[in-house]
Amino acid sequence: MKTSFCRAVLVCLGILLMAGASFGQMQDNGAASGNWSNPANWSLGLVPNNGNAGNNYNVSLLSSPAVNITLDISPTIDTLTLDSGSTLSTDAGTTLTTTGVTNGGDIEFYNGNTLTVNGSMTTSNYLDLDKGSKLVVTGNLTNSGQMYTNIQNDVTAANTITVDGTFTNNSSATAHIGYFGDTTDVMNVATLVNNGFLEVDTGATLNLTSQPNGVTDVVSGSELDVYGTLKAGSVNGLAKLGSVEGSLYIANGQTFTDTPGSGTLTNSGTLDLELAATSLFPET
Repeated sequence: MKTSFCRAVLVCLGILLMAGASFGQMQDNGAASGNWSNPANWSLGLVPNNGNAGNNYNVSLLSSPAVNITLDISPTIDTLTLDSGSTLSTDAGTTLTTTGVTNGGDIEFYNGNTLTVNGSMTTSNYLDLDKGSKLVVTGNLTNSGQMYTNIQNDVTAANTITVDGTFTNNSSATAHIGYFGDTTDVMNVATLVNNGFLEVDTGATLNLTSQPNGVTDVVSGSELDVYGTLKAGSVNGLAKLGSVEGSLYIANGQTFTDTPGSGTLTNSGTLDLELAATSLFPET
C-alpha cells in the first residue's frame, strides 16, 4: 500500500525531491512556481541543500504540472533532473553545484550565475547562459536540444562554458556560442564531436584544449559556422582539416593555412568562405 501511494503522488505532483535512498519528498502545495529557498515548495518543509537535515538530495522538476523554480540561493545537491516543461531560472549571482544534470526542460542562467557539474551533463531541450554566467562540467556534456550563450543580447559580461571531457553536439541539435555576434563568450572543451549545428559567432571563441589536431572532419549532416575564433591549443582549429562532408562556413576576414595529415583536403559537402575570409588549401 505504501509503494502504491507514492507512485500515485508522483504522477500528480510537480516536484519530486529524493533525499538519499531512504525517503522521498514531494512538492505538497501544488504551486506551479516559486523560490528554491522556500521550504513550503518542498514536502516535509526541507529546502534541498546537501547537509540540510542530514541528507543529500537528488532533485527532479517534473512535468505534471510543469514548474518554474527560481534559484535564489546557492545550494549544493547531488543530481538535478528537469522533465519537459519545467524551468529552472535564477536570481542575480546565485550558483548551483551538482554531481550530474539531466535537462529535458529549460535551464536559464542569465544573471551572472554559475552551474557547476562535478560529473556529466545531458541537455535535450533548452539551455541558456547570459549576462556573465558560467557552466563548468568536469565530465562530458551532451547536447540534443538547443544550447545558447547571449541569446538575450544583454552584454553585461562574457559567458563561459568549460567542459573537461567531451562535448557532443548530436544530430539535429543546436549549439550557438555568442549569439548576436557582439560578445567575447568562450567555450573551452577538451574534445569536440559535432553531428549537429554548431556556430561560433563574431567575437566568441571555441577552444579545443585536448584535441591538438582540431577539427579534421566536418561530418555529413553537420554544420560548423566559424565567425569568431576556433582554436586547438595555440593554433587554428581548422589547420588540419582533411574532409568536409557536411557544411563549413568561415567568415570575418580569417586567414589560415590548411595542412591535413593526409596531404589532401576532400570536399563532398559545402565549404564557403565569407566576409573576406581566406584559407590556403593544399593542391590536389
